[in-house]
Amino acid sequence: MFANRKKLERDELKLALDAWQAAMRRFDDACGEEVQFVAYEVEAARKRYMYLLNKRRNISMQDSPGIPQ
Repeated sequence: MFANRKKLERDELKLALDAWQAAMRRFDDACGEEVQFVAYEVEAARKRYMYLLNKRRNISMQDSPGIPQ
């Protein structure tokens, strides 16, 4: 049960990282008015990745024995 949850979290984290990297590549190729739009996309993708990473860290800490909560 926990293995499936961790795999789903890992997959979701990987997808979020891929989306962030893709947005950064689009930003490199953007021009004109598109730059502002893609900048928002990059920031949103970064925030999503960081949120999921922090969520995973917090869950891992709660699942670890011997760590006071």
